Amino acid sequence: MSFTKTHIEVISGWMYRKSRPLDLARYQYHFENGNKEDVIEILKHYQNSDGGFAHALEPDCWNPNSSPIQTWYATEIIKEINGLPKEHEIIKGILKYLSSGESFSNGFWYNTIETNNEYPHAFWWTHKKDSENSKSYNPTINLAGFVLKYADKGTMIYDLAAKIVKQGFQDLLADEIDIDMHTILNFLRCYEYCKEVTLDFSFEKDKIQIKLKELIDDSLEKDFSKWKNEYVCMPSQYNLSPDSEFYKNNETICKYETKFICENFDKNDMWKINWSWSDYKEEWSISKIWWISNKIIINLLYLKSFKY
Repeated sequence: MSFTKTHIEVISGWMYRKSRPLDLARYQYHFENGNKEDVIEILKHYQNSDGGFAHALEPDCWNPNSSPIQTWYATEIIKEINGLPKEHEIIKGILKYLSSGESFSNGFWYNTIETNNEYPHAFWWTHKKDSENSKSYNPTINLAGFVLKYADKGTMIYDLAAKIVKQGFQDLLADEIDIDMHTILNFLRCYEYCKEVTLDFSFEKDKIQIKLKELIDDSLEKDFSKWKNEYVCMPSQYNLSPDSEFYKNNETICKYETKFICENFDKNDMWKINWSWSDYKEEWSISKIWWISNKIIINLLYLKSFKY
């Protein structure tokens, strides 16, 4: 099965009827010659006065208070639309928030924050006292890489980010951290940021590349029978397109995902979301729609990278 004009018309209709404005603007940018400015204009409404992001930008948490995870999600959207100038107000706001010390200690931005518990959220964003989530490289290493790209050298936040990145890659190479596909993605993003800028510290690109490739290859679920109904790691998690330096030796599984995406398209539900919330059922029914919108964008970008 391949994608036809009819499939795209069905998807487009779904996006225009059901997606939130931000995701519709992302869809238009990528597939309908839309404007980056439209995405940014809507994204600004998820940013608080402290510069952090909130308001269910990451759809699994409806906390209106700024958090590192929600701010990380904003950086992913910025990267998705090919970045912004350093002087952009959104970038300045993010750097302001990350510089504030809010939800940060001992070299880590918190994975969860206490006020999450006051609002609808997925159980994995529940904040627990003395939670180990506060000591996770998800999203810390990604945010630190973002800072190295956008902050001025010599500033306190740049120096802090450099320290975090050096320690993070040292821990990664020494196998001293718990790793899952989300943490791998965060290290991959940081690696990409570091390649884009000139660094004032040692960046062992070759060693890090080899380690990341090993982790990416090992994390991909090779049992295709699990893909449809289980929450597993597939190549699109890391955007393993033919242009990726981590594509080699994964050609078969990457190409299989293009087939999987096409064959599992449903004209009513688009693509299945393989997770759910245990509580807040009404709110989850809304967040699920937002996640489907995101999955549409991710899947179509993946097919596009293979020239579909």
